Amino acid sequence: MMIRRKLVAVGDLSGKTCVLLTYLKDEFPEPQLTFLSWDITDVEVEGQVVEVHVWDTCSKERFKDARISCYKGADVFVIFFSIYSRTSFENVAKLWIPEIKKYGSRDTAVLLVGTHCEMIQDGSNVTNDEGRAMAKEINAVDYIECKADTKFNVDEVFVTAIKATLTDKTKKIAINKRGK
Repeated sequence: MMIRRKLVAVGDLSGKTCVLLTYLKDEFPEPQLTFLSWDITDVEVEGQVVEVHVWDTCSKERFKDARISCYKGADVFVIFFSIYSRTSFENVAKLWIPEIKKYGSRDTAVLLVGTHCEMIQDGSNVTNDEGRAMAKEINAVDYIECKADTKFNVDEVFVTAIKATLTDKTKKIAINKRGK
């Protein structure tokens, strides 16, 4: 019997489409703006092959209705931010977690992913420690940094996300302590 899971990728413009397409097509794509796309891939996790339905969403407000329509039935949300954009990082707790809580299931696993991790650090970038602290704050199953063009940790994003759906220990989406 085939195991199936639904992965929904959300977050500000951060290279999430490039990460997803690098995994799905095994090559780095030309950067592109995605309205909403869907693909199927197999992910092997601990000897099990899992059919993963991957939903890539657009962060633009005008596409919110289309974006949230694919939240139903999600087994895992992967929230992407760019480590060189503090705004995209802050929007994880300010925008994406509240939206997921409102339109998704509270029992859905969340993985936090920082993209562009090999970019030059200039002091304004989000640090690994900050990413880990945010993952803890939002009750994510883990925090991973990756870079699509070198394929650094791209496979790990998918394996970790799907592994989280195969355990009873998945974390529930945390309530934002700021009351927003």
